[in-house]
Amino acid sequence: MGLRHRREQQCSADVLVSGNVREPCDLFRMLPTAKASFATKFVNRELLQWDSMGRTRIRFSLMPHETAKVTDIRTSPIAERIAAINDFAC
Repeated sequence: MGLRHRREQQCSADVLVSGNVREPCDLFRMLPTAKASFATKFVNRELLQWDSMGRTRIRFSLMPHETAKVTDIRTSPIAERIAAINDFAC
């Protein structure tokens, strides 16, 4: 069995640092045994136009509405994240 590489990237931190989630994902697209996975609170529909070649998994972070009202400031509303799940499913 070959060596598998997996990197968990924090989407919100990567966006703040690089301004671009896609850049690190492009690296994993080029590595045949690597996979990237990240959770996000943002619905970025631009990523739907990009072919990750099955090497990047996007998860939407969800939490109870009452908690989200206080902690998920300046993010996509939970209802929008839930509505987007099927669009992002492989």
